[in-house]
Amino acid sequence: HVGLAMLRGDQTPMAVQKLTELGVDRITLLAADHCVIALRTVQEQEQRIERLQRIAIEAAEQAERVTIPRLDGPIDATAFFASARPVVLLERSDSRHLATWVQTRAGDVTTLAIGPEGGWSAAEREQITALGLDTAHLGRLILRAETCAIAALTTVLHQQGDTDDERPPTFESEQIAQGHRDGESAQHGR
Repeated sequence: HVGLAMLRGDQTPMAVQKLTELGVDRITLLAADHCVIALRTVQEQEQRIERLQRIAIEAAEQAERVTIPRLDGPIDATAFFASARPVVLLERSDSRHLATWVQTRAGDVTTLAIGPEGGWSAAEREQITALGLDTAHLGRLILRAETCAIAALTTVLHQQGDTDDERPPTFESEQIAQGHRDGESAQHGR
């Protein structure tokens, strides 16, 4: 499960596409203090989620995935912190590297929170600390938010041994899309 701050332009659709190809089971869009994009109406939110869902379906077909990730949100980042209790990715932090964090949590399902351009605000960082959430980093480089999401999920999958070389069974694109339309897509705990 990845909580992803809404990004400007085509960055959110690209992140949804790549996270889907990698095998994420759920993506929750986050409204963070530094988000550049603001969806003002329910209709705008629904249209954005519908577009992202189409992108996820196409990415699942491309990757020959059996399941399509659930897309939620957008919700307030601080509400996500409190309810999902993610490991929060921070730039320039004294926290552990994400790979080390995952190794110490063998077998745990990992939920990640990826911030917006400009990172988490001071108020959001205060809440992360107040909630006692685990934090991690991806190294000394400052990555773009969409790159961070891809690198973080890849790190988690690799550390959990979920990047084997066996190809999954192939399913027809129409079966994948039909299963999604019928609400039958199974979740597999990533």
